[in-house]
Amino acid sequence: MKEEKNKKYKIGLPILLGTILLLGVSYAWFTLTLTGEKTNVLEVGSLSLTLEDTQSNQIDLLYAAPMLDQDGMNLSPYRLL
Repeated sequence: MKEEKNKKYKIGLPILLGTILLLGVSYAWFTLTLTGEKTNVLEVGSLSLTLEDTQSNQIDLLYAAPMLDQDGMNLSPYRLL
């Protein structure tokens, strides 16, 4: 009788601990917040693009709508830093 109880603990305890570990890691992964410099570099062959997350010179697509080419040519261009 005691052997059956011990066998249940030997099986149930690792499953319980594994579930708690999985839930803890999942919670930490989904609540991860990174701060600091955000620079992404994309390299394909000889092409290298550096994307920086700054607020100073950004592309603003708020209320963007299709327009004629001539109207688009009259706007100020976006310049990379």
